[in-house]
Amino acid sequence: MDNLNKVKIEVAGAGYTIATTEQEGYVRDLAKEMSDDIDSLMVKNPSLSMNDALVLCAIAYLSEYKKAE
Repeated sequence: MDNLNKVKIEVAGAGYTIATTEQEGYVRDLAKEMSDDIDSLMVKNPSLSMNDALVLCAIAYLSEYKKAE
């Protein structure tokens, strides 16, 4: 089994520890991009809850992933 890196990240103000085989910098970049996307959505749509913003980001990311397949 590959060695797992434990990477501490913050997304939209919440802290997480991710166990991954990916490099720390890569995971931190993903977390920053996601946090920026959530912040942008919430600024443009102040009535959105955090859960709403997370779901909208997840749908957008999944759509991009499926289109790239």
